Amino acid sequence: MKMKTTAFLLSACVSFGACAGVPKVVGNPVEERIPCGTFRQFSVVQDDGRTNVVSVCGFDERAVRVDVVAPPPGELWQTSRLGSENGAVAALNGSYYITKRPWPCENYLAIDGVERTPGVSNAVTHTTRCDGLVYTRGGRVSMAQEPDGRKFPHEDAMASGPVLMLGGSRTDLAKFGGGSFYGSRHPRTAIGRTADGRVLLVTVDGRAKESAGMSIPEMQDLMALLKCRDAGNL
Repeated sequence: MKMKTTAFLLSACVSFGACAGVPKVVGNPVEERIPCGTFRQFSVVQDDGRTNVVSVCGFDERAVRVDVVAPPPGELWQTSRLGSENGAVAALNGSYYITKRPWPCENYLAIDGVERTPGVSNAVTHTTRCDGLVYTRGGRVSMAQEPDGRKFPHEDAMASGPVLMLGGSRTDLAKFGGGSFYGSRHPRTAIGRTADGRVLLVTVDGRAKESAGMSIPEMQDLMALLKCRDAGNL
């Protein structure tokens, strides 16, 4: 997904408060202005004392355009290259892809109205991790708890997940059960929208001494801390 100067990208501002069930922010957040938005980086402490480094790009949705982009078929690009070649001011990796040539997206993907992976949602995607859709119309991003992009009018659409927040409420994650993807700590990315019209691109570093990574429930806690109305793991 990309965000240009008038826009942002998902490749195939923030206020903090302490409350129960969410991580605690420690230290002094780093903040800087970026085109059309704000970049913040801060550390949080989980219940067991492990720390995580969180980075958040926040944009007023009226000032940016959101697009989903992907490399040419059969090619595998780093997210930084996708962002650079599409003129994005911020770029974040999107959905899951198959790690063998030609590296197709594992879930439903449509760009500029053209399905890149038609019929994948018939499989019904990866229901153990992918229960949602990020889609755009007129450069505005929306989220739904439904992985089939054909059910929503869109320019771009990308199935991913799990969906973490909808309409200001936490989604029920119990259906995902356990497993490493859900319950273990990994590096994570997520997208969120706040009630006051901001789009947040969120990354959590992981598998390092200074940043353990987060489980899916911990990511839900983080997106609640960031006051997201809608949010999805990527």
